[in-house]
Amino acid sequence: MVVLNPIFFMNITRKRDNAKVVVKGVKSITVEMTRKKPADVCKIEFPNHKAFALDVFSEDDEVGIALGFKEFAVAPVFLGTIKEIGPNLPLNITCESVAGAARKNAYKETYANASWTDIAKDALSRGGMVPCLSPFPAPTLPPKKFRVAGQTPAEVLNTIAEETGFVWYAIPGTNNGYFGPPGEPPQGANERRFIFTVGVNAYTDGCEIEYIKSRRIKKVTVVLPDANYKYPTETAIFKSPDYKDGDKEETIRRKPVSLPASAAKRTEQAESAAEEEYLKLSTSGFKGSFKAVGNPYIMQGVRIALSVPNYDGAGEQGATAKGSVEYYHPVAGRRHVTVESVEHHFGDGAYEMDVTVAGGYE
Repeated sequence: MVVLNPIFFMNITRKRDNAKVVVKGVKSITVEMTRKKPADVCKIEFPNHKAFALDVFSEDDEVGIALGFKEFAVAPVFLGTIKEIGPNLPLNITCESVAGAARKNAYKETYANASWTDIAKDALSRGGMVPCLSPFPAPTLPPKKFRVAGQTPAEVLNTIAEETGFVWYAIPGTNNGYFGPPGEPPQGANERRFIFTVGVNAYTDGCEIEYIKSRRIKKVTVVLPDANYKYPTETAIFKSPDYKDGDKEETIRRKPVSLPASAAKRTEQAESAAEEEYLKLSTSGFKGSFKAVGNPYIMQGVRIALSVPNYDGAGEQGATAKGSVEYYHPVAGRRHVTVESVEHHFGDGAYEMDVTVAGGYE
């Protein structure tokens, strides 16, 4: 049996004298990452020792943390600044990642003939991050003139995310700000470090994964209006190869978007939207949470491969039904899912994490 020895590295650069403090001991570290909040939060509790007096650190001091194991896989998980210092000993601090700065410094700007990616790049830079942009273009286009009238970079980025379905966040442990499709991080789910199996590197205890049955929609029609009323509303249909009259179908009217000038591009955009909605409605997947051995490469938005054996005692042929929800079972095989949130926990001689996931296709 392989014994893993958790390890951490922490540097805190004091703003008042620019001194770098190498922290050698902590009681606990918790790093919270979620797609609902671009800024990660880190909570650190220090030992009750004279070296960690209440005034040793100050707000806005820079904090960098790496987690992992002596045997392998040590990587940065957090870079940010101290936002709050507890009033009592032992010393405890709360920190926020670099994305938190994007909630400051409202600005005014008019972007003419720019793509959503161009605007996001500028907003990330204004928010204090180095833009890390997906090579894939956003599925919609902004108006010819997109005006920012006193919004913060975070508010602008949130607007773009709502319009495009893309996401933005600070890449853990760096000054880089990501903008692009969810589930398209620098790493890939086919790498060994992104494969999780309950009972192996994920724990049976605390595993609450629910299997979502497909609605078995065979035909989807998408209606795509133009937000600027310049072009006709686009309509596209996506059908299963085995579709026949009488099969389940659904029509979805999407919110208006700025359609491109090219008729071919408009058609392509509508067809892509129809296929995307078809996948959502016609394929099964799962959602839920599990606990696992710590892995510093797991962050919000990353796609992982997850296999959940039939740990709940269900019958040999399948799963325990709960309406349209079933517990996941091994017959369905491994699935790729997107990490919605993760909490990295270091302390008491262990490095573990709580992971929440959603999605997955047959």
